[in-house]
Amino acid sequence: EMEKVEDLLNINQNGWEKRFGSPTDGDSAAACILQLGGSDPDLVQQCIYQAAEYGYSPNNFGGINLNCGCPSIESGGAATYGASLMRKPELTGQLVEAVSEAVNKVWGNDCGVEVSVKTRIAAVDTPEDLLASATNNENENNLSSAKWTLNEEKYTSLHQYVTQIQEGGADHIVLHARPAVLSGLSPVKNRVVPKLDYNAVKRVANDFPDMRVTLNGGISCLEDLKATMSDGSEGINRKESVSSHMAGRWMLRRPFDLATIRSHCLVSRGKQRNNIDMLATNAIGNYIDYVDQTLDRFDRGGAATPTQAELFLPLYLVVEQLREDFDYLCEGMDLDDETSGQLVSADTAEDMYGMIVEYLLQLEGGLGGGKRKKSKIPSVDEFNFKKLASSFKGIVGTKVASKWRRNRAEL
Repeated sequence: EMEKVEDLLNINQNGWEKRFGSPTDGDSAAACILQLGGSDPDLVQQCIYQAAEYGYSPNNFGGINLNCGCPSIESGGAATYGASLMRKPELTGQLVEAVSEAVNKVWGNDCGVEVSVKTRIAAVDTPEDLLASATNNENENNLSSAKWTLNEEKYTSLHQYVTQIQEGGADHIVLHARPAVLSGLSPVKNRVVPKLDYNAVKRVANDFPDMRVTLNGGISCLEDLKATMSDGSEGINRKESVSSHMAGRWMLRRPFDLATIRSHCLVSRGKQRNNIDMLATNAIGNYIDYVDQTLDRFDRGGAATPTQAELFLPLYLVVEQLREDFDYLCEGMDLDDETSGQLVSADTAEDMYGMIVEYLLQLEGGLGGGKRKKSKIPSVDEFNFKKLASSFKGIVGTKVASKWRRNRAEL
């Protein structure tokens, strides 16, 4: 998640550790990307200096990303950063340069910390501006059906913007293939209503071969990913096309599909397909071990980072995916591999159910203290995924668990 620069500068080291964990826990193989939202180059630099002062290093942050794509000023509060910066290419370049200089100063030129920018292919002020520039006129007042693509004038503006970013010292740009509507459209609708234009992203990748370009937007299943990875655009050299793809909501809705993606990528490179069942089972086992170790650190007085709710959310999301798929698996019907990527067998789903149930039963009574009500965790042999998902209320509270359910429904 994005961190506002001003927020980070107004908290002490303890506040940083609550957000990012202790600097001593850093692992370069699992370093996160620190995404910053801000419009003052000096403050952005101070934020990176402060990170280094508190002991954070490339082992903690493998990259610094500038948010130049957060839309909807009025509803989202991004009045001085995010997609509004697309109207200020020179300032954006200065921000990137400030990040690059600060990273090199505190961690060295060869530290390996990537400087990147996440942005959109364009920005318009209002939904009416989006409709006015639509390339189809059948439904002049229907924003959801309005087709919007970059003409040469619009693409020239995008090219100039990316040039400023590259000259500022960025190694990588993440392009959401939709225009941002700066006011009059909620952040949620900004993610789905403006039409996608993948060819604009591919043109950028073609025109900036020395820059890593990641395509973002609209990838919600394996079929979508395969479609965006194919290079059907005229005049686009495959070697110079997009280098990577980003998907957020898909992974939150169906986390085990990551195993399918890994297997698909291996096959596409001529390598042997992974055993999806083994990958999934090992992932659950390893994550349960991580949760247990983290809770043990809490008990010994360590910093409560991540929070208990953050720790158990991934397990909840896994249970919800298995709940949706289990009936299909029990009937011996494979879900559409192209669409869902689901390759976990019914036996493996039952094994993972048992692992999660046993762990929650082990924890019961140890979280929260005091006398507890009768267990709502289902038995190991019950295979009631709906009841298992509901049992997280006893760990994180009804309010948090209900928010999880609502948020997932919106993915």
